[in-house]
Amino acid sequence: MTLSLVAAIVLAAALVAVGLVAQRRRRRDQHYRDFVEGAEDAMLRIDGAGVVQYANPAAGELLGTDSAHLVGRPFLDVVRADYREHARRFYEDQRQQGIPMSYCEFPVATATGEDLWIGQRAQAVMRDGRFAGLRTIGRNVTERTLLHQAIEREREQLKQIVTHAPVAMAMLDRELRHLAHSTRWLRYLALGEPSVVGRTLQETWPTMPARYQEVLARALRGEIVSEPEDALQREDGSTVFMRWTLHPWRDAEGHVAGVVLVAQSIDVLVRARQAALEASRLKSEFVANMSHEIRTPMNGVIGMTRLLLDTPLTGEQREYAEVIDQSGRALLEIINDILDFSKIEAGRIDLEHVEFDLRRAVREVLGSFAEAAHVKGLELLCLIRHDVPNALVGDPGRLRQVLTNLVGNAVKFTDQGEVVLRVTLDESNDDTALVRFEVRDTGIGIDGELKPRLFQSFVQADGSASRRYGGTGLGLAISKRLVSLMGGSIDVDSRPGRGSTFFFTVRLARQAEAKPAPLPSARLAGRRVLVVDDNATNRQILRHQLGYWGLRVTAVESGPRGLALLQQAAAAGAAYDLAILDMKMPEMDGLALARAIKQESALAAVRLVLLTSFGQRGHGAEATKIGIAAYLTKPVDEADLYDCLVEVLDVTRAGRPPHLVTRHSLREQRPAVAAHVLVAEDNEVNQKVAAKILEKLGYRVELAENGKEALAACARRRYDAVLMDGQMPGMDGYEATRRIRERETRGGRRVPIIAMTASAMKGDREKCLEAGMDDYLSKPVTPETVEAVLRKWVGTATTPAERAAAAGAPPAELLDENVVQNLMSVDDDGSLLEEVVATFLRIAPARLTAIRKGAKGNAALLEREAHSFLGSCGNIGASRMAEICARLEVLGRSGSTEGAVELARRLEDELAELRPQLEALPGRHPKRAGVLPSRS
Repeated sequence: MTLSLVAAIVLAAALVAVGLVAQRRRRRDQHYRDFVEGAEDAMLRIDGAGVVQYANPAAGELLGTDSAHLVGRPFLDVVRADYREHARRFYEDQRQQGIPMSYCEFPVATATGEDLWIGQRAQAVMRDGRFAGLRTIGRNVTERTLLHQAIEREREQLKQIVTHAPVAMAMLDRELRHLAHSTRWLRYLALGEPSVVGRTLQETWPTMPARYQEVLARALRGEIVSEPEDALQREDGSTVFMRWTLHPWRDAEGHVAGVVLVAQSIDVLVRARQAALEASRLKSEFVANMSHEIRTPMNGVIGMTRLLLDTPLTGEQREYAEVIDQSGRALLEIINDILDFSKIEAGRIDLEHVEFDLRRAVREVLGSFAEAAHVKGLELLCLIRHDVPNALVGDPGRLRQVLTNLVGNAVKFTDQGEVVLRVTLDESNDDTALVRFEVRDTGIGIDGELKPRLFQSFVQADGSASRRYGGTGLGLAISKRLVSLMGGSIDVDSRPGRGSTFFFTVRLARQAEAKPAPLPSARLAGRRVLVVDDNATNRQILRHQLGYWGLRVTAVESGPRGLALLQQAAAAGAAYDLAILDMKMPEMDGLALARAIKQESALAAVRLVLLTSFGQRGHGAEATKIGIAAYLTKPVDEADLYDCLVEVLDVTRAGRPPHLVTRHSLREQRPAVAAHVLVAEDNEVNQKVAAKILEKLGYRVELAENGKEALAACARRRYDAVLMDGQMPGMDGYEATRRIRERETRGGRRVPIIAMTASAMKGDREKCLEAGMDDYLSKPVTPETVEAVLRKWVGTATTPAERAAAAGAPPAELLDENVVQNLMSVDDDGSLLEEVVATFLRIAPARLTAIRKGAKGNAALLEREAHSFLGSCGNIGASRMAEICARLEVLGRSGSTEGAVELARRLEDELAELRPQLEALPGRHPKRAGVLPSRS
């Protein structure tokens, strides 16, 4: 191949390559042109002199002309005339400074005369390091720009409003820098400067409290914050009262850009209110002091009249004395109401925070109205739900006062029917309980129009001159204030002629060392009881109480029906163990029904409990004669009813002389609660000596190491006595005693304080008494001297038997020997015992497994399995296990499993402890003496 031919081929190949490159470039340029031509944004190419070299169709469309008309024209021609200089400087800066990319917004005048705002991004074109022009992309931003301008105008207007506002007003940005403020704002800050615009709030108010900084932070998060009354400490030390509001303001994008603060002085209003309150306080204080002065002679009048009534008097004299007594007590009640109201108005009511027994407090209130209810023929009833805690901390006196007012009103305004007090639990946690009290009556009711004013002072349901019922109209107002102080609320639901229900709540603390509720007795579980009472509410209350204790309850409304039911049950071989009879019923009263029951031999074994609204002379003897086992007056205390049923159903009573169980006999049998004594002593040895002596004497003891601890302890709870050492570090016993006595002058029971001192100098006793102590013990103290002084001030702590229990007497037997002896009496050779024990130990593991499963949330399974195992435990004499089963059954029946896991664990522990005794039972049979018991 010749050289020329090779050259020709190379040239041809080069030409082909060049053609291909050119083709690709044309194709790329076409793609680019298609992209630019089809773009929605306006695209321009401008040379270094500012002349448009290219405009895409979108640019022409945006400006209302053909894009070709734009080419060759200076770009500034399309900018609105008033903005051209600004646009020229912008692009000149870009050219001179070589800014690679920039953004600008400017107005344009379209061919149609329409004003538009264009947002344009420009890219500098550089050739050989020199500025050669711009490539720009723009779009219509008219709507956004106009909105931004409107906001700016509004912001400027707001600044003008703030500046000239007749109140204290300031506009701040996010850095809390003043954008504008009124003249009064400077006056509030006590600044003498004409303006603080541009300065931060912190700079103008360096002592601003931290609470305002938190409030400002909330406003900057978008929250509107206001305060109707605030006291502002100014820089000059003066105080101004004001109300204020913080309102966030936002930028064009809707973001919080700062806050506007508006404040207004309320100095005149606040100081006028303070003057009025002070005048009211002085008036109330005067009334309170005068009420005290009146009460003192009134107590003398009433006391001496009561003494007079205890002396021999003629009929006429007794009538006059009784009128004096009734009138004096009514007057004292009015004075007490006025005194309490005055104390509340004057802000002098201080609530106690002492430990108390809730059920006892309720019982005391109802007991005081038992006679009044009986005289009017009313049923006075009470239901306290079993989940309501009993050991609480609060002010029992004020709680009783509210209950006394509500129950007293209910009895006063009810002529027939019933008054019912219900106590339930609204809320509960480990520390507090919100307890709800309801007092319902069947009395005259209250007009709905009066309800909004019912709890106001001096308002009565019947304010006419001919009203039947007396009173000051203060009771409910006082009750509302007291309930509010105790963290609750009070209200009423009533209709004329349909009775009323007053209800209130109080929040009470739980006692830190409250004892758990006792387990229901196994003697009650599963027993059949018939309730005969014509009052539906009382039947409901008894069903609740008896069912909780594990009894199987049937309730009927009349004597004849109750008698028929007893007869049917006896004939069917399912006789009732117990019948609870109401005294006052139509057709057949309680005594007549009891006689009819005892006259039938088939019913003779049924134990009878008679309930009466008020004890009558001779009823007790009549009840004993008929064969009634117990006689209780309503409202029946829950503890009394429980102890009564345990006593009446006690199988071990058989063969003992019959006696009538009454409220008084039950309480005589109960052990006295050990008195609570505080020992304040810094010496550890002396602490131990005093504590041991007191514990052996049967007292409950707490220790304090100095006077300050003793003072704090006496503030927390009420003690029966305090043994106080004189010399202690920090605060000695004399100073502690003085402070305790000072506190008692403001209300509360005086606690006996007995000095314990090692000194025996003349004047020591006088020094102790002068400090406020009640008695004196010289060290070394002995059991005899301690017992003597406490007996004088407190009384006997406990019986000898109770002291033995406190000192560590053995617990109740695992195995009920009465049941064991009964089994042996029907077992000829011990084989029955062997079979019963083997069967019990065989089924126990499965039962315990099922109970554990139910305790973890299945209440129905828990009730069923606990009931089944309860019978097995009772039959074999496992009394402690039976009691736990009864408790588990009650929990399951109530739909709750709270605490069941712990009870199930205790049940397993009891079985483990009981097993050796059970396995040894067959070997205890007289005919198996010496024979080893078999093991299952």
